[in-house]
Amino acid sequence: MFTIKRILQPNSINEDYNTLMYKKGNVILGGCAFLRLSSKNIDAAIDLSKLELEKIKDQVDYIEVGAYVTFGDLETHPLLIRNFNGIISKAVENIIEIQFRNIVTVGASVFSKYSFLDFLTALLSLNTEIELYKAGRTSLKKFLERSYEKDILSKIYKEK
Repeated sequence: MFTIKRILQPNSINEDYNTLMYKKGNVILGGCAFLRLSSKNIDAAIDLSKLELEKIKDQVDYIEVGAYVTFGDLETHPLLIRNFNGIISKAVENIIEIQFRNIVTVGASVFSKYSFLDFLTALLSLNTEIELYKAGRTSLKKFLERSYEKDILSKIYKEK
């Protein structure tokens, strides 16, 4: 069981980052599916929902996936089914039940480096890039190789 003292919804990623860094016990909330399995004492839980990171966008040269996009969204989004031989959609379609996929978020899963998820393998095979607030845009491979550092993952990018 986990406990949260305060839930915050800052209005900007800069404000979110400053809150995250303020105290060791501050964390970013994702879908909280895996958090429910832990026993943590969280001082401030930071909700990024005001940052509009729950969208999948078709850009000219790439597809942009926000950190709050759920695995359920990845599984059913026509853009991801049509592109990359549907590998992203297929990588999440058999993860437990649809209810679970509808709460697990891209950002939390990638940032936490959950190696047991086929989703990370799919993203690696596609040479995906991620965007971190402090560290900037980098390849997923480089991110997975580096040691843990507090930051905020906001988006995933895949060139078309």
